[in-house]
Amino acid sequence: MASDGAAPPAAIKPTGAVTLLSPDGRPTGFLHASALTAFRTALSSSCLFSRRRNVKVITAFGSGLQSYWHIRLALKMQGQTIRHVHIIARGFSDNARDILQRFLLVPPEIKALEGWTECRFAILTPTHRDFDTLRMEQLREADVVFCCTPSTEDLFEANTLTAKEARWKGRLIVAVGSYSPDMRELPKELLHQATGKQYGQGHGHLANNALDGGIIVVDTLEGVMKEAGEIIEAKISPTQLVE
Repeated sequence: MASDGAAPPAAIKPTGAVTLLSPDGRPTGFLHASALTAFRTALSSSCLFSRRRNVKVITAFGSGLQSYWHIRLALKMQGQTIRHVHIIARGFSDNARDILQRFLLVPPEIKALEGWTECRFAILTPTHRDFDTLRMEQLREADVVFCCTPSTEDLFEANTLTAKEARWKGRLIVAVGSYSPDMRELPKELLHQATGKQYGQGHGHLANNALDGGIIVVDTLEGVMKEAGEIIEAKISPTQLVE
């Protein structure tokens, strides 16, 4: 412990890495755990994204590795139709600058091969004077919404997507940020709509609820009932989820 009044050293978060070896034992690659986790999570989300057709607009919350890889794999899979990518960040941080730079640095021949040469990228932060209006417009315009933040409060107001004028098309909403009961990204009213709970059908299962709102798909039932803040706060039961 410092005795001269100096600040204590910053806490160090445990992390890890993966070393890739060739069949004869030579090292060929070194991956940081955070990069591997982000890529793996985005791959899992792609299982649902691959079922979407004609995705034109993507809106993503967050500007870190999770957001980057979700957008990058979406462009690789359906770049021929995607025309706009809106990134909503908490501020103009290094991450916000870097995520745009990453897409700019993709070689032109790769962009052409995947079909997103004409795709437009934009960053929106709360410092914009029309932030609330633009956030609502970008959400309602989106065919796919990626939520990739460590948020402890809703990322947007529920009626942005639950209001009648917002329900003229279906959307895929992917939320990967919450990993503890006090974290959440989605408003509980949106989850209630997806399960048909606001129509008094909260006790039903998938077949009963699909026509009224949608479907909530999770990686593991056991995990989300303990860790997913949105699911816990909204009091969604395991019978209302699809594993």
